[in-house]
Amino acid sequence: MDKATAMRARLIEQVSQMLRRPGMYAVHDQDLESLCWFRLRDLRFLDDLPEPSRDELGLSDKYRSCGIPGPFREAFGDENRYHSEVASVYAEIFHRYGYLTTERLIPDDEWPSLLTNAGSAYRETDTRLSEIVDAFGPPSFKIGRWLLCYAPADGTGWIFFDGFSYHPDDHGARPTVFTGYPDDPILRSIRLPGPDFEAGLRLTPLGAALRRRQPASFS
Repeated sequence: MDKATAMRARLIEQVSQMLRRPGMYAVHDQDLESLCWFRLRDLRFLDDLPEPSRDELGLSDKYRSCGIPGPFREAFGDENRYHSEVASVYAEIFHRYGYLTTERLIPDDEWPSLLTNAGSAYRETDTRLSEIVDAFGPPSFKIGRWLLCYAPADGTGWIFFDGFSYHPDDHGARPTVFTGYPDDPILRSIRLPGPDFEAGLRLTPLGAALRRRQPASFS
């Protein structure tokens, strides 16, 4: 195996590990976004392909100049970090370009039902991520404990089920007592394929409560 081929295989393995445990690879969510972008550029270079633009990646319309964490901060607070959300967006991108292998793809005959239920259910009562797995089967890709990704076989946009996670800030824990990370997080939001962030966002009761605490919503 020549060095370029070996480096490509090494980067692809690193991408998979990085997206599964994003908090291990960057302190800040924006740093993780930069790291993902650099890895994508490296892989495209090794494949002798041009760098994709933000427009080609589908990032400009959804996240604008504030980066991927921006709309999440405006929706749910800037005291949290959004490593998993950044990783989910790039998981879809890396998969689209052939640099990430999923555990499964949702068959064409199952996808419409999943899309419909994800868009309309879970708004009235709190739901845990284990209940999502019970309803729809194992995810295509799982990011830590907090986020489930479902990818369709037809190559259209993914669905993301975002669990709520607690992340202390850079200076330690919040004033309230930190009781540990939940083994089975409560669902905070669902992100569907859509033209922009708001169009695809669905909030659970927890997500709606977190959003009401913010001074302004993303627009």
